[in-house]
Amino acid sequence: TAGQAGYRSSPPLVYLNSCPSSPLHALPTAVHDAREGTGVPDRLDVAVVGAGPYGLSVAAHLQSRRVRTFGEPMETWRTRMPPDMLLRSDWEETSLSAPESRGAINRWAADANEAREEPIPLQKFLRYADWFRRTFVSDGDPSRAASIERAGGSYRLTTAAGDEVEPRCVVVAVGAI
Repeated sequence: TAGQAGYRSSPPLVYLNSCPSSPLHALPTAVHDAREGTGVPDRLDVAVVGAGPYGLSVAAHLQSRRVRTFGEPMETWRTRMPPDMLLRSDWEETSLSAPESRGAINRWAADANEAREEPIPLQKFLRYADWFRRTFVSDGDPSRAASIERAGGSYRLTTAAGDEVEPRCVVVAVGAI
């Protein structure tokens, strides 16, 4: 991780451990900082820029923290892929990641009464990803991150909608740019 590689003073945003002063695993368990309507940015432990497979998986592993994804969920998959596309990955290699494999595609298929199908149609994969998001990612903002700046001991993330949050860490998990 970046903190272990010597980036403690001014970490690049692309590293998972982009916390200004402490490694991600050392963050205290979050307490919701209810600041709505005060004009003061909401404080987060982690802002995940991107809500595709990687962003959702990162957020799922940080459920005990105050984490929020930014971006329209699975946007690239929904808007840039042919609707009748078939995935090239095998069924077992298509799971998004959640603690203890609770988000595995087999679990979704059993819960949703969906049959295993290979190759996997894009629309089936999107249904799976939607289930994963509803099940494991409690906070998501569909607005894109417009800017990210250092702000003292944290960051200031401004969305395209003009909202601001102050995360202690930022994970950039974007797909196609």
